[in-house]
Amino acid sequence: MRLEHIEYIIEAARCNSITKAAQNLFIGQPTLSMAISAVEHELGGEIFYRNNKGIRLTEFGEKIMPELWEILLHSKRIKEMSTCTDSLINQHLHFTSYPAGSFAAIPNVVQKIKMNYPKAGIHIYDVQTENIVKHLVSGGYKVGFGALSSVKYWPLVLEAKNYGFNCKALYDDKMMAYLPQDHPLVEETLTVEKMRSSQVALMHAFTLPNENAFYADFHSFDSVCTFSSYDILKNVMVRQKFLTIAPHLVFYNDPYILNGVLVEKEIADFNENLTNFIIYPCDERKLSILEETALRNIEEFFAAIDK
Repeated sequence: MRLEHIEYIIEAARCNSITKAAQNLFIGQPTLSMAISAVEHELGGEIFYRNNKGIRLTEFGEKIMPELWEILLHSKRIKEMSTCTDSLINQHLHFTSYPAGSFAAIPNVVQKIKMNYPKAGIHIYDVQTENIVKHLVSGGYKVGFGALSSVKYWPLVLEAKNYGFNCKALYDDKMMAYLPQDHPLVEETLTVEKMRSSQVALMHAFTLPNENAFYADFHSFDSVCTFSSYDILKNVMVRQKFLTIAPHLVFYNDPYILNGVLVEKEIADFNENLTNFIIYPCDERKLSILEETALRNIEEFFAAIDK
């Protein structure tokens, strides 16, 4: 099995399209199709289902995809080590993330990269997702992680394409309410109207005009306080019996939730979701081993949540 064929298969799986994958790889469709067929013949199983709408992984394809990724990453790692060991050890990862993502997926990424590259520098930049493309372009960075409502996600996908970036949706994050365990509403079915007279704590970024339109309903509440730190926000919630509205990821595996100090509840008449996505160059050959590893770790993180 040739390494370039593994790259072809991974790109085809990303795109769910032979045509799109061939364009990204700068090869002809027949060349890509023949390469995939050759690997399928060698492994004795079909990797993709094919129809007039495109392609998708078979059960066998889903099973071997992590192994193909490992082969490709190990190959890159060996190649970089053989060309310049010191350069690899001292590489720096520059990664742009929205604030809630920094609480959830990013610590997992940092841990795994440090296990393999203990001397690598990691620089995470918090930025509002609406500005992620401009931040990547102006800063000369290549990879990022963001979340937007579906209304705003697709315009950003088009903007990213114009600057040579792809966006890949990974996870729909539900907006939830979080209350102290002794809050008067903790046993009730929550609605926006029921919460209107409560004291509400929100992150400052979520109340900025035009930044998060799905928070508009909460701007007119009787008592809204804003904070720039989630740690401060959670302390105020517990001590003053405030409630907050936040993406599920913000409190994912949070000690306050795990220990029962705060309770997570759905809002019956509020169904806005956030699309979590990664952004990376259309030409993935520009990615360093650290950048590829970071993107893959984020994909694995969200795949585990979905299960």
